[in-house]
Amino acid sequence: MPNESGAAAIGVQWTKGGPSIPVEVLQAHEEGDLVIFCGAGVSCPLGLPLFNGLIERVCERLGWPMKDDERLEFDRGHYDVVLGLIEQRIVPKDRLRKAVREVLYLNDTQEFATH
Repeated sequence: MPNESGAAAIGVQWTKGGPSIPVEVLQAHEEGDLVIFCGAGVSCPLGLPLFNGLIERVCERLGWPMKDDERLEFDRGHYDVVLGLIEQRIVPKDRLRKAVREVLYLNDTQEFATH
């Protein structure tokens, strides 16, 4: 994407094929001048779950009924904590991340207009 002068903007890309984050955005973040608004639901038309649905599907895929503390955090909406607790307990350790990838998998034929 060109900047105001028409030159290509310099950015940072953390993952292969991921978005390039313009240096100006990173600078604004460093200076405390950046607000990022993220909303749930943009991926629902693709059949992807909201965060709570992700956890439910991952637990189903793993055959992992939530433990009492996981269920408590889930009911509080602390979904990242639930995933962390499961990841700490599950063996082998990469099973959770593999299950998340499988639940969030999209094939190349899906429409990505919202993304």
